[in-house]
Amino acid sequence: MSRTLFIFIWLVLLASCDKMDISPAQADSFIKFYNTFPVFTGSDVKEIPGKGYVILGTVTSNTEGRQICLIRTDLYGNSVDTARYYGTTLDDEAVCIQVLSDHGFAILGQTTDATNKKAAYFLRTDSIGNIVVERTFSGTNDIEDIVPENMKVDAEGYFYIVGYCLCK
Repeated sequence: MSRTLFIFIWLVLLASCDKMDISPAQADSFIKFYNTFPVFTGSDVKEIPGKGYVILGTVTSNTEGRQICLIRTDLYGNSVDTARYYGTTLDDEAVCIQVLSDHGFAILGQTTDATNKKAAYFLRTDSIGNIVVERTFSGTNDIEDIVPENMKVDAEGYFYIVGYCLCK
């Protein structure tokens, strides 16, 4: 008798946990944890119209250094594929992201150039995160570091990057 009762209770619990209905409040907001590296510092998030979200951040590990990380999600924040990592020196940092009209991404970050100075790091990707264009903008002899702070894309597809530089 107790075994039958146990199976009945187990089936009721299983059936009640199987509901995937979400309330209107849950449809507007959610909390998710993305554990790709020991430390993930979020920088920016944007909605991909009708598809989900894209999250940009910097991941840090003891062995891999710092890299820019891109996570694509569905409308409910579930990862739709594996995270993508970008960078040139393992001392890279994410700044911001823009979703483009073709659902590709424009990513702005900071890196260290060949002369060990901070530089702006720009990526243009396709809709799944494959690199299409990659550029590093570093200073001249009088400029110590370039620090990117934000980026916008206009209706014609031109990219505008703003920030500041530290001069000697």
